Amino acid sequence: MRLLFVSQWCYPEPDARILLMASELVKKGHSIQILTGFPNYPGGKIYQGYRLKLFQRENIHNVDILRVWLYPSHDKSAIKRILNYVSFSISACILGLIKANKPDLIYVYHPPATVAIPAIILGKIFGAKVVYDIQDLWPDSLESTGMIKNIFLLKMVNKFQNFVYRNAHAITVISNGFKTRIIERGVSSHKVNVIRNWSIPIGDGKNSSYQNLFIPNKFILMFAGNLGKAQGLKSVIDAAKILLESKITDIQFVFIGSGSSKEELVNYSNQSELTNVTFLERVTPDKVSGVLLLADVLLIHLIKDPLFSITIPSKTQSYMMIGKPILAGVEGDAADLINEAEAGLVFEPENPKALIEQLLKLKSMQSEKLKQLGINGKEYYYNNLALNAGVEKFENLFALILKENK
Repeated sequence: MRLLFVSQWCYPEPDARILLMASELVKKGHSIQILTGFPNYPGGKIYQGYRLKLFQRENIHNVDILRVWLYPSHDKSAIKRILNYVSFSISACILGLIKANKPDLIYVYHPPATVAIPAIILGKIFGAKVVYDIQDLWPDSLESTGMIKNIFLLKMVNKFQNFVYRNAHAITVISNGFKTRIIERGVSSHKVNVIRNWSIPIGDGKNSSYQNLFIPNKFILMFAGNLGKAQGLKSVIDAAKILLESKITDIQFVFIGSGSSKEELVNYSNQSELTNVTFLERVTPDKVSGVLLLADVLLIHLIKDPLFSITIPSKTQSYMMIGKPILAGVEGDAADLINEAEAGLVFEPENPKALIEQLLKLKSMQSEKLKQLGINGKEYYYNNLALNAGVEKFENLFALILKENK
């Protein structure tokens, strides 16, 4: 198969899907190109080693990467974020037509929803089928995070998404809840396929540069990833504040990463003089396991919203793969997955007291019982969610679509 992947994000940006899947399909004998932007997510700044220009071609793991110009931003400003999304779509339409090989099928990775524009246009011109992979429901998430509050704009985004659904030959989603929501919008159930995410490789756990930053005799609760509005981490810091006020000082909250809410969270913690809260910079994927392994428990948290009860944060799979116990402030599909795997405990999102209650339960467990939660998650991941299983499902889906449309 000749496949064109369209994604605004790609390695070295944090992503569990694109390059991994492409490189595995290349090993299986398929021809793959990735049409993407210059790496700037999540900080909104072009990565070291790259220079923003009109076009750049590179080869990573035998995959042909076509990078096109975009306006780099991942800031709180809706206008700047829209410029980021739209600029990539325009560049991808023009340069994709000039630089990409004619594909049999185009695989689109959403978010943002605007990546569908070049995919659909190129699909029409090349006569290629389009598979639309939904990682984030729009306009639902835009409304939930407050990125867009204007009702008219939200309705326009909704109409655009319905247009995309009609023009995709198949849709893939990350959870059963997503599938139900898409079907409720009038999409045929036969068109929607559930393929759960896998995790990116996260190194061997050796030589962490943060080894000496952790205070001994502390029980470490760690959150790693995007520090944005959807994560609702202010309530987690509130939990740290309550513990400190209660004279419980042997628990350390560690946040690793960057995002639109980081500055606000750091300021809030500093103003409250929370000595039990630490912020560290983002760690590259090849080194992050060395940091995650320093934690006693890994934290997942999303704001309390109906949308997030049907999503599964990608860090869930990464945490399970690393084999550490999970404390999750989530509901619905993600909570069901953690409970099914017996990989940790869940609590009501944005409820500091509920967080503290479950955290203290984990802290009070005997070390072997706590360790077993991590083992359970790791075994479940490799048996049900690993890369090879997911790539095989995509390969079969692509082949079926091409066969049906011959």
